[in-house]
Amino acid sequence: MSSLFGSLDAGKNALLAQQVGLDVVGQNIANATTEGYSRQRVDFESLPPTRFGQLFVGGGVGIKDIRRVFDQQIENRLQQSMSALGGLARQKDSYDQLERSMNALADDPAAGQYVSVGGQIEQFFNELQNLASDPSSPAFRSIFISRAESMSSTVSNLAKDVLSLRASLNESVDGVVKDINRITAEIAQLNEQVVSAEVGGAISGQANDLRDRRDLLLRKLAELTEFNAHEN
Repeated sequence: MSSLFGSLDAGKNALLAQQVGLDVVGQNIANATTEGYSRQRVDFESLPPTRFGQLFVGGGVGIKDIRRVFDQQIENRLQQSMSALGGLARQKDSYDQLERSMNALADDPAAGQYVSVGGQIEQFFNELQNLASDPSSPAFRSIFISRAESMSSTVSNLAKDVLSLRASLNESVDGVVKDINRITAEIAQLNEQVVSAEVGGAISGQANDLRDRRDLLLRKLAELTEFNAHEN
């Protein structure tokens, strides 16, 4: 009779363990497109056997752990790459705005049209050379004055654009600082929740969903600033 009960108990344990496995598979499928989600897997283990006379009968299978399929080394490299990419993207955006202000690609030398700062300066010195060759020429004087006024206006407008760009970048820095503070505050809360859920490391299981959220926030933080993260 005890053998029968042992067999039934082993079967029950196997069904419960496989049910957990199916639940984890369903969780993985449901979150296949969820940002920051790490696929989870179930680690099974053989349960302690039961003594039956001179023999030991296995107790079936149980759940050892449900863990994330996660590589910390790859995650660290990803954070570093995202940090570098974020910095380069912000630099490119600033340079693109400055390039539009310089208007360097708007010149049309074939038509004699120069609207960029470089083109205006080049025209200014060309007319200065023409005037130097014949200072008494009213035509050269008039053209030179016109070029000088045009260059002065272009440089003045460029200075205003650069100052405006500078102010805009300063405002964006303030926004980035607020985002960093918000993200780090949430990471601090998650740290406490992870420690609480895992009983300060006293249990072998991990709070997978909390860790996924924390790693996602670290990636977002990497897009804003460089940092090194260590877990104690």
